[in-house]
Amino acid sequence: MNTVKELRLFFKLLSENQRFARFTMRAVLFALWLWLAIQTIALIELLVA
Repeated sequence: MNTVKELRLFFKLLSENQRFARFTMRAVLFALWLWLAIQTIALIELLVA
């Protein structure tokens, strides 16, 4: 159960550092958006081909 302790520490750090938390959320959202865009393009290419 070491990962639970690490996660708890991570969230404690996030709550203490709001600016870092916002940056992290933005980075995660951007990565998700990028992944979705790539998946969509791949799907369109499959349908067109």
